[in-house]
Amino acid sequence: MKIRTKLILANLLIVLFLLGSLTYVLIKKSSDIVLDNVMENAQLSLSQVSANLDNKLHSYENIANTMYLNTSLQIMLQTQYKDMEAAYVDYFASFQPYDLAMRTTQNIAHMKIYTDNPSFVFANFSLIDNDILNSNWYKKAMESQFGNYWTASYDSTFPTERLFSFRQRLNNFNVNSPLVVSLEIDISVLDSLVTEESKRKRIIFAHADGAVFIDSSKNQKIANIVELPFYDELQASATGNIAYKEGKQSYRILFQTLSSRNAVKG
Repeated sequence: MKIRTKLILANLLIVLFLLGSLTYVLIKKSSDIVLDNVMENAQLSLSQVSANLDNKLHSYENIANTMYLNTSLQIMLQTQYKDMEAAYVDYFASFQPYDLAMRTTQNIAHMKIYTDNPSFVFANFSLIDNDILNSNWYKKAMESQFGNYWTASYDSTFPTERLFSFRQRLNNFNVNSPLVVSLEIDISVLDSLVTEESKRKRIIFAHADGAVFIDSSKNQKIANIVELPFYDELQASATGNIAYKEGKQSYRILFQTLSSRNAVKG
């Protein structure tokens, strides 16, 4: 091969190498810019969804707090009535309109009062018996430092519903009162807040102990975030993003932890 031909081929290879390198750098730079934009938008989306969920939970906490501060309601609930008629009169005058208003305007599926007062034998009242006293949920309400907590979602058998609850002690008037109110809310109330975003992403919203409220996955729903292969990384900090690979698929997991109030901390 002539020297001239060798020089042409060498120059051609150098040009191709430079063009290839430049193309790679440009593509990599463009990909990084696109990924940065996607990540920024995803972070904004996550922050908005988190704020919406937090605000929705707060609205129900405010209802329970109103009942906690309602001294006249708690006096009525602890009054031992001489006859059922007097209890009915006070119930329909003071509590029933409030209960109806909350369920119709605030999307509360059920409002249940747990009491040791046998004067109230209405559908949304439950007399505290040994089963309730020894139940984990009642003990948790009694032992909670703040007298309230959110439950994870659960199935109701009659009617068939997927619910979650906020449980609040009503002991403002009497610190030793065993009264507890449970606001039961259909999980669809939370689902509706993530429907639009979950069309393009998988969104998981979990309780402080890891129990899942929402998992927008159609086929791989989990009951607790401990089931996630990147669970340990989630526990390492309150917020951040994780690069995760499963087979040939690469993922970015963005996470954020609520901490605005004691009831939602974690």
